[in-house]
Amino acid sequence: MPTTIHLSIKNCTECPYHKSERHWTSDSWEHAYDYFCQISFNKPIATYIEWPSEMPDVPDWCPLRVK
Repeated sequence: MPTTIHLSIKNCTECPYHKSERHWTSDSWEHAYDYFCQISFNKPIATYIEWPSEMPDVPDWCPLRVK
């Protein structure tokens, strides 16, 4: 019998299948990141996020989301 584990997460940074990349700008003091879903073939989740509070909730298109 397969085992199913349900996790309650607020945004994709808590998911083990997210990938973040530094968003480089001309200002070397800016420190922003782009986030991608590795399960959805690196589909963008959010771009140019400077603060953790700016990260959106888990998107509706998430393939792991349980309705």
